[in-house]
Order: sequence, then structure tokens, then C-alpha cells
Amino acid sequence: MSTRSIIARATGEGTFQGVYHHWDGYPTGLGKYLTEILTGQFASDLPLMLHALIDEHPAGWSTILHKDFTLSPGYTWEKATHPSCEGPSDAEYRSAMEAYRAMPDVRRPQCYCHGERSEEAQVISERDDCGAEWAYVFDEDERVMHVCHRERHPDSCEFFTFSKAFATRARDADSVEDIPHAQVFPQRFAGSSTTRATGLKS
Repeated sequence: MSTRSIIARATGEGTFQGVYHHWDGYPTGLGKYLTEILTGQFASDLPLMLHALIDEHPAGWSTILHKDFTLSPGYTWEKATHPSCEGPSDAEYRSAMEAYRAMPDVRRPQCYCHGERSEEAQVISERDDCGAEWAYVFDEDERVMHVCHRERHPDSCEFFTFSKAFATRARDADSVEDIPHAQVFPQRFAGSSTTRATGLKS
């Protein structure tokens, strides 16, 4: 579903800059997947991942979830013909869907700046109302991912604000299910002996 979100770098105390991501932006979707590709595709190189997701694709993303980063990103999925569910048997439809999902135009990360879309760069900060419900803000120095839930701050123009009340270190958490939803999110980074998690207001 189109749960909109932001992938961003922390730029100071309670501030960030990043890009828009359209689909599946909830913590168990994009939030969890960002941790998986960091330790997988990007071999725990956080600056490299942020460069690829933010700097190289400044118009943002339709989706990166479960996409193949060995393929060049681009907005290409609409070129692939989706199988019809009318007519074929269940087995035939499942087979057709497997073939559809295997197409490079569907498998590649879908950005808004390459392929069928050539949109201009759009830098998004904590002050921008882009309709996003979640923001995943990476502090490169601390190697922490902050999970921010949209809530307009009553005393400022900010739509996403850092809440110290939910800041914590989750030393024993193994998965997102071990952490209270929308408060903290677990993250292990190479070189760190603890699981570090920081969350924001739900």
C-alpha cells in the first residue's frame, strides 16, 4: 500500500534532508528493508547506501522494497504487462505472475529520476509537508537510524520532530517485533557490539 515515507540523513539536532519514497513506508516494510539492504547489498557501508538512495536519485523513489540492486534503478515497471486474472487457471496465473515478477523492468529499484520518469530533484526536510507518514533518518556519525512518525510540532513549522522521550538502546532486540511499534526500531551495524535504536513520537 502507498504508505509514504522519507529516506534521509540527519543534518543537525532534530533536522534532516532526504528523498521521498512512495510505497510500503511503514516500519515493518521500508524501515526493516533499509536495515536488510544496508547489511546485505551495501555490506554495512552506510555512506555508500545513503549516497545511492539519496544523492544518486534526488527525485526519490516509487519503491525499493525487495528490488534487485544489481540492476540499474529506473521507473520501468509500467512497461511490463501484468497478467490477467481472468481466464487462466490458478496454476497458470501463479506461473504468469512468477514470470512477471522476474522481468528486469519489475525487479529493478523504481526511482522517479530515470526510466519512464525524469522528475527534478526534490530535497525534503523535517519542515516539508509531502504527505509522508514516516521518515527514516540516518545519523552517519552515530550509525543510528531514527524512525520518525509524522506529527506537526505545535511550537514550530516542523512536521517531523525528534522525541527524546522514546530514545533508547535496545540491546536484546532481534527483530522489529521485539520493539514497541512506532516508538523504537532495532538496528545492528557492523562494528557495534550493541543494538542501537532511536524512535520518535507516534
